[in-house]
Amino acid sequence: MERLFLQVILLTATLLAQSCGDDLFEDDMPHPTEIPETHRSSPFVLPTRAISSETDFYGTISELVENKVPINIVNVEHKKYPYLRYYSTGTSVQTTDTENEFCRWILTAPIGVTRERAVYCAARFSEDNIFAIVPKQPLSKTSTPAILKKMKRPTMGLEFTGTLFSVKGTKHYEFVHQSPDMDAVPPAYKQLLLQCETNYGKNVVYQNNVTTLGYWDISPAGKYDVINIQYIETELDGSVPKIEAGRSTTINNPTDATVSHKIMLSEKTTVSSIIREPEEVVIQTVGQVSEPKYDTNGKLTSDSSGSVGTMEFGSSTSYEKTIGDELTVTVPPHTSINVEVQRQTYDVTATYIATVVSQIYGKKFRIKGTYNGRIFTRIIVNVKNVNDGSIIKTETIDKVISQ
Repeated sequence: MERLFLQVILLTATLLAQSCGDDLFEDDMPHPTEIPETHRSSPFVLPTRAISSETDFYGTISELVENKVPINIVNVEHKKYPYLRYYSTGTSVQTTDTENEFCRWILTAPIGVTRERAVYCAARFSEDNIFAIVPKQPLSKTSTPAILKKMKRPTMGLEFTGTLFSVKGTKHYEFVHQSPDMDAVPPAYKQLLLQCETNYGKNVVYQNNVTTLGYWDISPAGKYDVINIQYIETELDGSVPKIEAGRSTTINNPTDATVSHKIMLSEKTTVSSIIREPEEVVIQTVGQVSEPKYDTNGKLTSDSSGSVGTMEFGSSTSYEKTIGDELTVTVPPHTSINVEVQRQTYDVTATYIATVVSQIYGKKFRIKGTYNGRIFTRIIVNVKNVNDGSIIKTETIDKVISQ
């Protein structure tokens, strides 16, 4: 699958009265230990096509862009003042300890840039103007304050927040601003990262060093009701069958006549489900969702969608499930048979796409994540001749007795 880059500009979501410029940047502040850039994934990417033929889902970040969903930008390292914020006047960008309306941002795309090119801005804007987070000195080589820049429309150039990089193995992001290094021979680009200046103050800067103070979570603002969930199988999903030995029973027939026996067969095992937290964003969801449905062959069924269920995102459950039924077996004269029972289970993985709606703004968008489970679908009964080991017959039972 072809993959594409994602760039971002952060802008304010409400009209700011004016731009005046108090600079809250302070020099000579200590910095955390730098970390190697090997922690960083390639620039954030979006698929060029939907992950299944049944949906046009291109990722949650894309959904936030298209639906202009207000988000919080939350610093991962700064525990005292984690929320990125702006002010009703002025150009200052800082962090604060409490989420409020001035901590809400909107993601948007630069004018004229299509989804296929996947160049995006993180933005907040009003009807006539936008106020973007940009470096005060975009050509700086070391450090410069992060400020709000008033502009008419988001366009490509030096005045953008940065390219969005994901941090490997996490849902964290870095905003990496790239600009030409005029002194480099041969020509090259330099990078400045949006980050908290310290882990105890409120100042936000662009710096050329890589630290954990430059790790941010993207968190849709407020709480979200789950109104629908759909399960699909991507190329990474599927089921792995497993056969587990159950109980066995021997029946002897020492007579000269063929006899029939009715026996009750049942097997019990533990099944489990895990609906993992959504990918890409940190989100507060409200409501419980349904689990996917599978047939006796471990295949995801077409009706694996709905809204109401018993599980929450990030939760797991397990319970005992019993399958069984009465079986009639025929035993030839002077023969002993062995009734062997096996449990058919599957380790399954599916992808969910859930639709959520904001309790504050009423905006809808979709999130994606992973479902993992262990399912018990049937028991397999092999009736064998004890004398020569030959299989007389094989039966399958999928009647659920309890769960």
